[in-house]
Amino acid sequence: MRQLVILTLGVMAFSACTSGTTTEKESEASLSVDSAAPIPDQSWVLNGENFSCQKQEREAAYLVCLPYQGPYAKVMNNMKVAAMKIMQSAYNRRWVMNGGIFLAMDELPQGSAPFDYRVGVPMKLPKNETLERFQKQVADQGYELMEMPAGTYYHALTQAEPGTAASIWLELVAALQNQGQPTDGDNHRVHAGPYFEYHSDSRNAEMTTVISQSHLVFLSHD
Repeated sequence: MRQLVILTLGVMAFSACTSGTTTEKESEASLSVDSAAPIPDQSWVLNGENFSCQKQEREAAYLVCLPYQGPYAKVMNNMKVAAMKIMQSAYNRRWVMNGGIFLAMDELPQGSAPFDYRVGVPMKLPKNETLERFQKQVADQGYELMEMPAGTYYHALTQAEPGTAASIWLELVAALQNQGQPTDGDNHRVHAGPYFEYHSDSRNAEMTTVISQSHLVFLSHD
């Protein structure tokens, strides 16, 4: 667990170091697990047995990703491996990181069944670069560039370690459907994917830092 904490903070600190023009205030903010996250809309809250969900407006983000396939319970190891590779490439290419480590999933995890997912790190679009040219740079390094579009997102916080929130994802979606939240129009679902997940740390009774919170994020259709 502590290795992932160190790695996550390293990714964020590395982001500040590679920007070249980082102010003291920006350096402090970069230690956040998700420095690009907006303030949630506190006028709408949905609480479940294992989560608390709010809506938030997010700007567009671009994730530099590596694809994986396997059981959801094993995502942590791939998160560590992918983050180190992407971090090294960001240093070599002078890309500026803009957030922590994300899981990106087209389908919800189903227990222990293997499924396809991506591990990615948000990057700022380089100055004087078009999205098309940046996408080619990313592809040339062996990665995928995935857009997290701007819009209204559901953001649910749950006390779950990485790879343990599969049942909570299903609980969240069911609760949103029961609340009659907007659907995607085509499939008449409250969710359309992709689904994003990132993690944050806390301290246990022994004051040891552990990764104990999963943030479940996906686009609404308001």
